[in-house]
Amino acid sequence: MHVEQLGRIAGRMSYRGPSINLVGMGPRDHSMGVRNRDSMTSFDLAWIMMDDGRAFGLLQAQRGPVLLQVLWMWDKSQLLPLSGMRFEKTLDAENRPVAVTILVADPLRRRCLFNGTRRTSMACSQDNYVVHSGYFDFLLDDGTRGIGAQEYGYRLGETN
Repeated sequence: MHVEQLGRIAGRMSYRGPSINLVGMGPRDHSMGVRNRDSMTSFDLAWIMMDDGRAFGLLQAQRGPVLLQVLWMWDKSQLLPLSGMRFEKTLDAENRPVAVTILVADPLRRRCLFNGTRRTSMACSQDNYVVHSGYFDFLLDDGTRGIGAQEYGYRLGETN
C-alpha cells in the first residue's frame, strides 16, 4: 500500500534559539510493503493543489503496451473522475522534468490545461529504477495558480 498526501505549511519554528517563519509545501509519503515498480516501464504523476481549493491527482503508468491512467479532481466538495489525459514533459540533459503540460477533461467534458514549471527536483535510484521527484508551480488555463509535486520514473535504459 502506498499513500501520498500533499500539503501546505505556514507558521513559526523555534529550535535552540531564534525563531524562523515557515511558508511552503511538501508531501507526506507513506508506504507499507514492497513497491512493484518493476511492473512499469515508466510513470508520470502530478499532485496539484490550486489556490482556489481544488486538488488534482494525475497518474499514468506504462506497463508493456498498456498505458494505465488514474485521474481525479477534488472540486472542494466531492471527488470527481477525470478522463482523456495527455501528459507531456520537457526533460533536461539528466532526464529531469523542467516543464510539464497536462490536459484532462472533467465529467462534463470541460478541459483543464495545466502548465507546470519546476522549482526544484531530486533523483533517487532503487534497484534498476530511477525516480525524479520535483516541486512545480502550476498555472491552469483559467488563470488559477497552484503548486504541486511531480514525479517521472523509469527503468534504467528505458527513458521516454
